[in-house]
Amino acid sequence: MDVDIALLKKLRKSSRVDVVLASGCYLPFRNCSFDNIVFHDSLHHLKSPEIGIMEACRVLKRGGRLFVFDFNLERVTIKALAFLEKLVGFPAKFLGRKTLISLLKNCLRIIEEKENWLGTLKILGVKPYCSAKAT
Repeated sequence: MDVDIALLKKLRKSSRVDVVLASGCYLPFRNCSFDNIVFHDSLHHLKSPEIGIMEACRVLKRGGRLFVFDFNLERVTIKALAFLEKLVGFPAKFLGRKTLISLLKNCLRIIEEKENWLGTLKILGVKPYCSAKAT
């Protein structure tokens, strides 16, 4: 899934995976329909990481897992990365670890959280329930 149609066309030609043109902030899927969702170096590129997390939680099944690999804005190294991305025209909305964990805890039980010395976060959360209603 991506918002870049050219990238998706290339992927469709070269692989056997289904591709979907959509934003992580507006997932075109039914509630409680996915076992696993991964944000790998992508959450901070959404217009609203907060909405992206809410959407991921909405489409996760009960017991579904959300994997987040992103960066901790509380670290100086990541503040520098955010500045560089902005300079090259790659706008990003990095979150601090505390903010990210707080958002995830709104709908997930955090199973694992790790951070390396550079500020790269690895977080695994599990959805404890699933509501048929949209959240």
